[in-house]
Amino acid sequence: MARPRARHLVPAFVLAAIAGCLSGRLEDEPCLEDKECWTDQVCVRTDAERAADLPGICRPKGESCAPGKHLGCSCDPANSYACDEPALPDEIEYPAMICDATALVCVLDSEASSSGSSGDTTESSDTTTEG
Repeated sequence: MARPRARHLVPAFVLAAIAGCLSGRLEDEPCLEDKECWTDQVCVRTDAERAADLPGICRPKGESCAPGKHLGCSCDPANSYACDEPALPDEIEYPAMICDATALVCVLDSEASSSGSSGDTTESSDTTTEG
């Protein structure tokens, strides 16, 4: 009688292992909405990212933006690397950011955005704070 039960346990174990692998696969992946992430994750996207039409990333539920890695998220100007490297994968184009020492949030780098054609229009939306 042990054999029929074993037949059911092996497929159940394999399915559980696959589900565990899939949940980790979406972590830190770009997203626009929660439904693009795994069921135990949310799409972490700041108001400033939404205003600039930038994606967020899939993170476990309960987490917020990564300080110093999202437009509009908190940062520490004493950290020389603050806002230098966005949380998104390298293949996603993300605007250059700096840490605003007054607001203590990542904002668009005015030098980088002024070299583009629409630097002045997007810069006004980067002051929304979150974090």
